[in-house]
Order: sequence, then C-alpha cells, then structure tokens
Amino acid sequence: MNDREQTETWSLVAGDLALDFVNTVGGNESTAHLDAIATYELLLVWSVRVGALAEDQAEALRRRARRRAAEADEAMARVHALRGSLYDLFLDLATGEPINESWANVRPEVADAVARAEPVRDEAGIRWSWAGATELDAPLLPVAHAAATLVTSPQAALLRQCGRCRWLFVDHSRNHARRWCDMRTCGMAQKVERQAERRRES
Repeated sequence: MNDREQTETWSLVAGDLALDFVNTVGGNESTAHLDAIATYELLLVWSVRVGALAEDQAEALRRRARRRAAEADEAMARVHALRGSLYDLFLDLATGEPINESWANVRPEVADAVARAEPVRDEAGIRWSWAGATELDAPLLPVAHAAATLVTSPQAALLRQCGRCRWLFVDHSRNHARRWCDMRTCGMAQKVERQAERRRES
C-alpha cells in the first residue's frame, strides 16, 4: 500500500472532524510511524475525503503548492503543530483536566478560522464556509473551527480515549460505555489477548 492509498483508507472512527484530524497519526507503538497527512499532498487527499475541502478547491491548492514549495512546508509545520495542540486540548477535556493552557495554543488558529469564514445558505440553513480560501493553510480552517465547536458542545462530555491506544473519539454508544476507538482493531486485539490469557490460566 502506498502513502496515498493509506490516507484514502485511514480509519475515521472519532465521530468529529477535529478528532479525526488528531487521529491521523498511528495510535500505538507499532503504528506510531504512520501519518495520514505527512505531506501537503496527503493533507489535501485527507481533507477531500472527510469533506473539509471540495475537490476543485483542493486541486487549486495543489497547483499553488507546486509553485510555492516553501509556503507548503510552512503550512505543514502549522498543520502538525495544530494537531499536537488539539490532542493536548482534547485529552485534557477527556480526562477532566483544566484546558486553559492547551486552549491558548489552539486559540490563534481558531481566531484565524473565524475571521476568514463566510456565511453560506443551504437547505439546512446558514453555515460557515471556507470554500473561497486560496492560501495554502486553507485545510486548517474548518478543522480549527470544528475544534472550537466541539469544546463548547454537549459532546465534549462524551470525549473518550481508547482503552488500548492514544486515539480519541466521541462516545455515541447508547449507554456511553464505548471503550475502543474501533472494535475491529483495538477492541478485537484486546479480545484476542483476553482469550489467550484465559487459556493460559486454565
């Protein structure tokens, strides 16, 4: 599997755009080297996949990035810095820690996203859009806004960290007792380990 295929098939299990962005790094020791948005091209692929960018906007950004490699590198530095800051923020929320310090690192990106948002009317009403953004940091804008929305929403109380890896998610389960980022991966691995342990004990 090449890098693009990896990004196109990357798990989206968090239930929120900002959390899926945080989870673009492998969640455990064996996958920590994997990064779904390691390059600007992969960032665009991921952003289109999750609906943060339209394909035509992504293509315009792709052409600009080819002409302005240094700008693309600067944008990626901000992308990865925001990802780390958001992880700290959401982990603080999930564990009940104060968020003042972690929020301070996220605030500038949120302020930038709000300043550049445009109201767009659709069937559901009015929503914020960054479809007209042409700078190479455009993929950051909907993510930063989604992060701010999550922090102040009732769903913040349902933030969880996987019981087996570092990934975060919103617990939408009926009884709010979800323990794994994905039952097919971490949940299944835990189940296999428990079965092996029971066999050893017996």
